Amino acid sequence: MNKFFLIMLLCLGIGNLNAQNVSDLKKKQEKNKKELEYTNKILKSVRTKQSSSLSKLKALQQDIKTRETSVKLYRDEVEELQKAIDHSNKQIQVFNDKQEKLKKVYGELLVSAYYQNGTLDKWIYIFASEDFSQAYNRYKYFEQVNDYTYNQLSVLKNLKDSVNENVQKVVALKTEKESLVEKEQQAQQTLDAKKKEQQKEINRLKAKEKDLLSRLKVQQQRERNLKKQIEKLIARTAKKERKKPPTKADIQLGKSFIANKGKLPWPVDGFISSAFGEHAHPILKTVKVRNDGIDITAQKGSTCKAVFNGEVSQVLSIPGLNSTVIIKHGSYLSVYANLINLYVKKGDKIQTGQSLGKIATGSDGATVMKLQIWKNTSRQNPKYWLRKK
Repeated sequence: MNKFFLIMLLCLGIGNLNAQNVSDLKKKQEKNKKELEYTNKILKSVRTKQSSSLSKLKALQQDIKTRETSVKLYRDEVEELQKAIDHSNKQIQVFNDKQEKLKKVYGELLVSAYYQNGTLDKWIYIFASEDFSQAYNRYKYFEQVNDYTYNQLSVLKNLKDSVNENVQKVVALKTEKESLVEKEQQAQQTLDAKKKEQQKEINRLKAKEKDLLSRLKVQQQRERNLKKQIEKLIARTAKKERKKPPTKADIQLGKSFIANKGKLPWPVDGFISSAFGEHAHPILKTVKVRNDGIDITAQKGSTCKAVFNGEVSQVLSIPGLNSTVIIKHGSYLSVYANLINLYVKKGDKIQTGQSLGKIATGSDGATVMKLQIWKNTSRQNPKYWLRKK
């Protein structure tokens, strides 16, 4: 393959890669923008309450996390655009170098033809041949020279067009880059302001340590009550299964449930405001918080939906956690706590995505549901069961 055209193909390949990277980043930025809009709605709802709260702090932390992603995406996109600009400038240099080489070759060709006969008139040179064979060979030579010259002129024109095209591309890319840099700076300024607001919120909450400890104890007692109820249900189920083994349908349902690990739909559109397991309290650093599932903060008025097919095995009423729906999926259980206005009852057959009830909104303005997943007596981390956003 001609070396020049090989270089052109490589350049085009790199350009296409940059374009794909920028396109992917724009899609991620658009997705992140929607998440930010949703988080802002949640933050707005908890801000309607004048007093500071953990819910407000968690919503603010999620808002900051989303904005940090936005700033990073802007930076990545600016970096990719700079790569595209550098790539286009290299293309321009390659094309200009090739132009100069072709011009030099073309000039040498004309000079050579002149000195061979002292004139550029090819017919005089042809008719000065000693015989017909020599005349024919000279004629073919000039014909080949003309063809080669025409091709080189065509290549020169294409090169010139490519240079002009890349110059225009660089101008457009620089304009786009300047716009993105401005957006990045604005996003960074907003992020910095949010972080200052977060620190103020933390300071206000630290001044309420006694109140936080009191609330935490009440919350922990509620969760212990929920855990006891779940364990009682599991024990009763195990006792029944010893007398009457699970059906083939129940066994298959359990297999289907585990086959969908990492693919289950979210019970509500929101963000994880309290992670699974034991972790430090966001304010009371010496206090450990234990969660048997995850807390999902959603927009006020949101509906909770089932993550998989199953049967409602229990509906509980726990003070402070409103209603709790427990759905059986073979040997697995999914638990949905802090619901009101239930649409289901014990014994109902449930389909994936079916509405179970509304999520209650607390006195702090936060709309939070608790999701737990159990396999017999073993707690599972719901985060790894839900599909990635």
